[in-house]
Parts: sequence; structure tokens; C-alpha cells
Amino acid sequence: MSKLHFPPIKNQNVDQPWPGERTQYHPPKIGRRRLYIQLVFLGLTAIVVSTGVIAANVKSEGTEQQALSASTVAASATAPDPDLDLSDATAANNTGNAPPEDTLALKKGKCYLETLHMSRKGLFKQLTSDVDKFTPEAAQYAIDNVDNTDWDKAALTKAKSYVKTMSLSPDAIRGQLISDAEGFSPGEADYAIQHLND
Repeated sequence: MSKLHFPPIKNQNVDQPWPGERTQYHPPKIGRRRLYIQLVFLGLTAIVVSTGVIAANVKSEGTEQQALSASTVAASATAPDPDLDLSDATAANNTGNAPPEDTLALKKGKCYLETLHMSRKGLFKQLTSDVDKFTPEAAQYAIDNVDNTDWDKAALTKAKSYVKTMSLSPDAIRGQLISDAEGFSPGEADYAIQHLND
């Protein structure tokens, strides 16, 4: 078998295409610094988007007080709730002698307890917040006069929602329940942890 012999290519510029060869587009090279800036920007964008998705999931679960939608907050801050008319609140009042603001706070407090399972402290903070704007006296009246409220069971329901949505350990759940954000008492938190698997 004979060996094929190709003549050496002399003085051929490597960047030049062969005759008849198509040239390809080569994008300009990006400096390392610019590349790093782009990667950091993409990473931060991914974090912001994933945080929004997590917040939307928490909001849709309805388990967190902080998950109130912006439209609900704006609507309750600017316009009175149509479900909370004065005659309804007076009828709901057990004593009949309370001021209208107290009975409205009582009705709003019942709504919060049924949906968000708040502690006494958390309910007080919510009713006196910039969203609801009740006086401290009206908020305290609501807490004192909520019928059939078992604060231990409210803590238990909140603890179970933490297990379901965040898969927290019992110690972490107890810490969250007695934190300033939730405001349950240590006794209520202990009850919740003891009955978590019931």
C-alpha cells in the first residue's frame, strides 16, 4: 500500500477560510467581568422569581397572616367592609351596650380567628394595625368577648399548618409559635406540640 503524500501548506493564515469554504459567524468575545455581571444578574433574577413563587404558594395556602393580598389590604384600609354593617355588629354583640367600633372589632376578630387561627397577641396586633385601624380598647374588647375560642386549639391548628407547608420540626414549630410574629403563650405552644400527631 502506498502512502499518500500531501504537500505542506505554507504561509496559510489560519483565520482565513479555505477557498470555497463558508465562513461562520463568531460572536464577539465577552470579557470575563461582563460575563460575571450577567451571571450575577441572572442569579439574582432567579432568586427574586423563586421568592415570588414561594410567597404566592404561602398566600394561596392561606396559612400566614402576612399572606394577605395587597388588594385586600388596600380595600380594607380605604373602604369599609360591606359584610360589617353596623346593624349586623350590634346584633352580634352579647351585651348590647358596647360602642359600635367594639362590635365591629369583635366581628372582624372572629373572622381572623376562623381563617388565620391567630393568638391573642397576634389578633390584637392585627386589629390595631394600619390595615384595620381599631383602637386598642376595641381590639381588647374583641379578644375578651370572642365566643368559644380555644386558644390552645388555635395554636394547634397553626402548628399543623407549619408542618404541612414548611415541614418544620417540633422545636422549630414551638419557637415559631412563641415568636413575636405569632405571639402564642408557651403553654399554648406546648399544648400544640403535645397534640401535633393527634
